[in-house]
Amino acid sequence: MKLHVNTAANKKTWHIGIENLHKKVGSTGSLKKFRESLRYIIKFNHLPDYNIDMDCNKVIFHYHHYEDDSEADHPQPSLIKPETIAKARKILKRRFDVYAIEADWMHWWEQSGKPELRSPDGAFINFCKVKMENS
Repeated sequence: MKLHVNTAANKKTWHIGIENLHKKVGSTGSLKKFRESLRYIIKFNHLPDYNIDMDCNKVIFHYHHYEDDSEADHPQPSLIKPETIAKARKILKRRFDVYAIEADWMHWWEQSGKPELRSPDGAFINFCKVKMENS
């Protein structure tokens, strides 16, 4: 599950409302089922980079690999907008999981020295197009 919260990956702990998270991840199930899924993820710790807690109507994420990036030249770009994820899904068709590709893109960006991006969404879409061309 990837979230579209500005600079979320640069924070050690951050939170989001459950209803907002439900919308942002594009869940088509009911909010009740979504809560059940979150409880399952929390119980079995299924996210490799985060521990998750739920408190009333919010989900709290604790990032494992936190580093203080306050002196970084280029902070990590804000994560991709929901409408860009929808566009990427159309480009990737059913061959790839859009969130796995987003994680690959973020890893590639970090490995390339974290160059400044004018349009992270545009860069991600181009990454998806290249992924499809090379598959």
